[in-house]
Amino acid sequence: MNAALHPLSRSDLYRAAFVFAVAFAAALAQVAWVAHPLDHVYSDMQGYVERGYHLTLGEPLGAFDVFFPPGTQYVFSVFFTVLGFTDGINVLTVAQMFWLAGAAACCTLTAIVLFGHRRAATIAGLVMAFYWPLVTMASFYASEALFVFLAMVGQCAAIIAVQQRWRAASWYLLGLFAGIMVLVKGQGLAFAFGTFIFLLLMFPRVSPKAISSWLVGFCVPVLLQMVIVSTVLKKPTYTIATNDAFNMYLGQSNLMALGTLDPQTYAYYIFHNNNSHFNHHLSAPKSMLVAIGDRAVFRSATVDLWLEAPFRQFVRSLNSVTELWSSQLEWPPRNLTDIRGLNGTIKLWVLLLAFPAFLWTLSMAYRGVMPLPPIALMLLPLLGVSAMAFVSMGQPRYAAPFFYNLIILAIPAYQAAVNALGQRMTRVGKRVEESR
Repeated sequence: MNAALHPLSRSDLYRAAFVFAVAFAAALAQVAWVAHPLDHVYSDMQGYVERGYHLTLGEPLGAFDVFFPPGTQYVFSVFFTVLGFTDGINVLTVAQMFWLAGAAACCTLTAIVLFGHRRAATIAGLVMAFYWPLVTMASFYASEALFVFLAMVGQCAAIIAVQQRWRAASWYLLGLFAGIMVLVKGQGLAFAFGTFIFLLLMFPRVSPKAISSWLVGFCVPVLLQMVIVSTVLKKPTYTIATNDAFNMYLGQSNLMALGTLDPQTYAYYIFHNNNSHFNHHLSAPKSMLVAIGDRAVFRSATVDLWLEAPFRQFVRSLNSVTELWSSQLEWPPRNLTDIRGLNGTIKLWVLLLAFPAFLWTLSMAYRGVMPLPPIALMLLPLLGVSAMAFVSMGQPRYAAPFFYNLIILAIPAYQAAVNALGQRMTRVGKRVEESR
């Protein structure tokens, strides 16, 4: 079933520009008055900056350079190469504000094209502009700001491309854009899957040639990164980063990794505590002499866990999905004690207000009131990231960029409620007039 996509007008662009300005101001306030990212260069943030700068030196890549998804460090290296490190890091700070603001603006345009409710779409964009658990990411040189920008631009561009029947060459570029998004965070596969199914559902409005062009463009950066990883490791490796098996084992073993390992020095990884806070007091420390990128060892260890106790692993996997969408704060924003209370309150209220409306929208789609393709485009990424959490780990920060889709899916339900209330008030008014 095809969906009627609503055309954009000049006033819609003004709405998006307004949301962009508000979101940029919110991110600027976060950086200027709450926490500057230069004050929080540690852990993952330090890793992205260091690896990005390392790429500018022209030195050979090592195993650690291909451990994490490389998209963020690739983008950071462009800033450092063109502007130098000092100016590059300053411009990067502004760029992160731009990315968050751009994501909120694209969220507004996407909602307008899909559902046509312009005021509701603007409100949704403003909600995301002030969704502080994600705005807080402007204070960290992490991957979330870039990732959510690429995801929202990609979804919005795909919808407009379907509406305006772009040429195959344009679809190739959109696929290339989606592939780059996956290089930034593996969870991008969920967004890419949703877009692909949306294109299939829009057939014949989207031709097979356009879909094929999108697929080719998507595969190019992914396959190139696999070649890079294989070259660095000197063996065929079919992944964009080697931390996939490591993260899967952490989630499935219900443990948290502390420490590092250099196999040449025989240092140990120490597995201690609990990644998802489930069965906390029963998780004993565990040590493993294993290289950080030894995917075969971690895959084998994960399989052993399932063979040993399938029901236990099933419960752990469900717990990972629960944690993914829980109201607890994400790391690293939770480390900013000045706004921890604000972040937690906002996240809880967004969940309470959006989730029931989200379910209502799904029921409308099930009853045929809502067209299927727009719902699939917004829903499948949510299901996809949940499935990834089920087989791997589910940290709340992984779900933060997906809140945009959750908010958009709440729009039809709230709009239906407003329309029903308006009709009810109109009928009541007529009865009052007739009774006089």
